Amino acid sequence: MASVKVTGKYTAYVNVNGESDIAEIFAALADSGGAPDKIADYLKTSTYHFQFCGSTATSVTLKLKNILGKAGMEDMNLDVGESSFLIDAKVSPGGGYLAYYYTGTKKLDLRSLLSCTGFLEKVMPSVTPSITYGMYIKIYSTGKVDFGIMFRVSMKLDCGYLDDLKIPVGAPSPMSFFKDLQKICTGNHEFEVSLAITSSRLDRKKSCLKFGGTPYCLDRLPSCPVGAQVGESCEKNHDCVATEDVNTYGESRKGYCKSQNGVTTIACMGKCIALIEDGGSCDARATGTHLNTAVEAEHEACESDSCLCGQCGGTNTKLLANGLTCSTKANCESNRCYKGALLEEAAKPFCNGECAARKENNHECFFDSDCQSDDCNTVTALVPGSCTDRRRTITVKTFFSAPGKGGWR
Repeated sequence: MASVKVTGKYTAYVNVNGESDIAEIFAALADSGGAPDKIADYLKTSTYHFQFCGSTATSVTLKLKNILGKAGMEDMNLDVGESSFLIDAKVSPGGGYLAYYYTGTKKLDLRSLLSCTGFLEKVMPSVTPSITYGMYIKIYSTGKVDFGIMFRVSMKLDCGYLDDLKIPVGAPSPMSFFKDLQKICTGNHEFEVSLAITSSRLDRKKSCLKFGGTPYCLDRLPSCPVGAQVGESCEKNHDCVATEDVNTYGESRKGYCKSQNGVTTIACMGKCIALIEDGGSCDARATGTHLNTAVEAEHEACESDSCLCGQCGGTNTKLLANGLTCSTKANCESNRCYKGALLEEAAKPFCNGECAARKENNHECFFDSDCQSDDCNTVTALVPGSCTDRRRTITVKTFFSAPGKGGWR
């Protein structure tokens, strides 16, 4: 996850099972009588707490790919001059951690450091200012990592990203804070920037740009890097995917970005939801879209990648099960969309039918698609007929010809 090289002067603190007197610790070992098995039992059932602090010159290499679980991220090297530090370590039968905290002065490429946020790097100027900052990294025995950095710097933001964002009159309240950010884009200002990783995931509530005492954190800013989980902000569907460490989407390992205002997900105004199961609703309300017709559908919201008449089709067939609303027989697994007789069907366009099982012989029908045999003996579909196996061909000319020359053939 990280490598730390420390040179300098420091003091140490050791605590074993709540006892910090080194003489008492040795006395406990002496009580074992020197027997290796008893010494081993004492050591493996004990809780150790170590702390080292002092003033040092420090070199830290952060393995950002491992910390954030994102491929393509390069290691970040921090060579700090004189700095204050604290190394904190704990080992116990239930687990432990190793933590490193320090403050120092360093020239940093802010854009590179903040590239994982998906937003903060866009407003950072392309300079490497010398800043005083605090930093910590905590590695748990489970493999999870906490990481944080906070610094204050006087600079002028590069607000091209926000300047290009046109905020319409009467825009919904989630976009109103963009105006506040645009106000601070002129002149030099004192900023505080913080970046936090908790349990190997970007902590959006603790990663912030602070100005004038007001924090603008990633859970409010238009930031939605890939790897967002259910309930987190997104702009596109591919933002909603499982990571190596976290999966809230089940077997599909991906989700759907649902608009929160029914208009757009631009500027990360969407929220990730799990894909909708077969037969579930994928209509305008469920997907946060403004259309809900037979020809406009959000297929990506369904596990089956098929949304028909506002319902998710089956994973294997992509079609609708019996009892679900349909527009045509092509929507249904049974290949039957029931709307009634011919006039009733004409009065029920679009998604006003119901997928239904086909009928056996001698049951009432109006269309061939009503029957398992694909044969309904009604003439006009204005009046019911019955399902039959007898195939026929009827034309208007033969039906209305002289007796004995028309009818069934």
